[in-house]
Order: sequence, then C-alpha cells, then structure tokens
Amino acid sequence: MLPGVYPAKRKDGTPYFRAGIHYKNKHISLGSYTEESLAHNAYSQADSLLHDLSLIHISEPTRP
Repeated sequence: MLPGVYPAKRKDGTPYFRAGIHYKNKHISLGSYTEESLAHNAYSQADSLLHDLSLIHISEPTRP
C-alpha cells in the first residue's frame, strides 16, 4: 500500500481507497478514491503543500 492510502470497503462490499495525512498531531482526511494511485496523488500533493516553506507567511507582531 502506498503512503497515505488506506483500503476500505463500502457497505455493499465495493473496495475503495481513503487518503489521509497527519500534520501537527492532527489527522487530515483527503477524501475517498476509486484507485489507490489517485488517493496517493492526493496525499503527495498535501505533503508537498505542508512542507512548502514559500507558503508560510510570518507577520510582524502588531504594536499597540
């Protein structure tokens, strides 16, 4: 199984794949997919976003 992908079954027995990632001790669900590769793609994109330092905005402290 690819990282970030978890197999599951619907009530009717149909298999599908759930994608999820952990960030700062929190689980973030990334959705359900019909194919393992699609679920892994969602995980990979989320992982890239969470580790992209260019997206971090550090604001200056406000002064009264």
